[in-house]
Amino acid sequence: MKLHYTKMNFYKLDESFFNITDGLIPEPFNSLECIKQYNEKWSKVITYLLSDFKNEFFERQNMDDILSSNINFNDSINEVFTIERLDGNGNIVYDFGFDIERAENYIKKVKKDCLKFSLSQFGEVNEKNVVVYQHYSDDTPLKLEPIILGADFVNGRSLFYNIDDNMLDLPLVIDGNKRVSYARSNSYNSILGYHLSLSDMIEGKVLLSRLDEAILSQTADTIKVAKIIKDDTDIDEFKKEFEDFYEKSYLNKYFHDLFS
Repeated sequence: MKLHYTKMNFYKLDESFFNITDGLIPEPFNSLECIKQYNEKWSKVITYLLSDFKNEFFERQNMDDILSSNINFNDSINEVFTIERLDGNGNIVYDFGFDIERAENYIKKVKKDCLKFSLSQFGEVNEKNVVVYQHYSDDTPLKLEPIILGADFVNGRSLFYNIDDNMLDLPLVIDGNKRVSYARSNSYNSILGYHLSLSDMIEGKVLLSRLDEAILSQTADTIKVAKIIKDDTDIDEFKKEFEDFYEKSYLNKYFHDLFS
């Protein structure tokens, strides 16, 4: 069971996560032994993290007594940003949580460069722009700090973009949605921000649980596998490229301890 970070109820994880290559990897590639083993390893990772979700989440947040009736969840952890993955009918499939204070601390620790982003590239999810944000406004004072963007693997939209190793992953605004909303509504051209890769967020423990890290990593890895396949890719070529990919995969780099 997975805890919903804002609604605070547990829900069952969609079983499609245990074989995510279905529908993304065409035959005959999806039936290859290397892909079967790839799915089996992710299944072991997700099954374990689901079984240990409550303990791992509470330990990461230092909240052993979070379920106590006198504990206010919203006052017990740092500022968080949450976003849901939805299915084709708009139903929730998974919710991800990002710890903003940890993101800020990681940015300071590794001395991330501040970048300038063109606001013409920003849009809400249904607008299908390069940078995704959530329109937001209220009466609280507007922060002046640069916004924070994280690599967006909440859904599979990266599959439809040509991104090489020298480019930033497609970004999602995890801190600064109000600043973006204000800047766009007042015709600003650009905004300053920090970009965190998925590796940054894993190593900085920006996500609220290791299960969140695994689901995003599984999506990122599977998109890379799908992009190996071209119209003229043969089986032997695919196997060789998959082998090269696997050595650098998030699965092998960050979750090897859960299936070795």
